[in-house]
Amino acid sequence: MKMKKERNNDEKKKKKKKKKKKKKKKKKKKKKKKKKKKGLRFAFICLFYVSFLGGVGGTVTMNDESYLRSAGAFLFGPSISILA
Repeated sequence: MKMKKERNNDEKKKKKKKKKKKKKKKKKKKKKKKKKKKGLRFAFICLFYVSFLGGVGGTVTMNDESYLRSAGAFLFGPSISILA
């Protein structure tokens, strides 16, 4: 009887296969790009743009004040909305 039990145990051991452990892949950390502060630069560019266009408009129409005012409102309106 003992022989049979031993045989059974041996067969069971042979049947059992070792489970392969799956290697975990290491996740690569993405480097965060530093955001450049564009606020001041953007504001200065907008102001320069508006002043430049306003100056050009002023030189073209020196006599018509009403046209100057409408041109100023047209130029300043978009820039203020962009900044806000």
